[in-house]
Amino acid sequence: MSETQWPNRDIKVEMFDAVRGADGNPVQPVRLKDDDKFSFSCHRGVPCWNVCCHGADITLSPMDILRISRHFGVNPGRFLAEYTVPAMWGATNLPVAKLKMGGAEGKGPCPFMVESGCSVYGDRPLTCRYYPLGLATVKMKGDADKHDFHFLVKESHCKGHQADGEQTVLGFKEEQGIDAYQAVNRGWMDILMKTSSWASAGGPFGKDIPV
Repeated sequence: MSETQWPNRDIKVEMFDAVRGADGNPVQPVRLKDDDKFSFSCHRGVPCWNVCCHGADITLSPMDILRISRHFGVNPGRFLAEYTVPAMWGATNLPVAKLKMGGAEGKGPCPFMVESGCSVYGDRPLTCRYYPLGLATVKMKGDADKHDFHFLVKESHCKGHQADGEQTVLGFKEEQGIDAYQAVNRGWMDILMKTSSWASAGGPFGKDIPV
């Protein structure tokens, strides 16, 4: 997740992104609605198969932690100790858990990656489900309400964008089971985003976040 200014618009954008590696700025600055279409397909036949599962920067949501813990039949504390590293999210100083990658400096494979693909595919994290889409929450200056939209992420290693597979944003989300995750995670995401905004712009009367 991150916060940025969307090009040529007087808006602040808070993003739950699916950018999973250092690749410049692969976010396409085009706002996508549910009925908009994009082309993408990921399967064993694409030449980049499993490349995106190396060196990924994946922040786990509370639901991610609970589902993958249940997948392995362990309590969340044991899962966190074995498969994650602690981190602070942005400027909020709020703790989050990131998936621990293998190899030197975390550039190696995801711990759940096997030759055939993802070994926890049915319970894979929300970031993985979204890829190559991201979710953004937009708030116009002077507007009390927020509005969601999606955007496309095109990393240089990913060949899935060149494959046949045109689909709508809504169809992709339904296929990936995203809405069920969103319903549970929305409160957690709002806390992170609100805290980030408060830390950067100041809270009511310029006060810091109470601790």
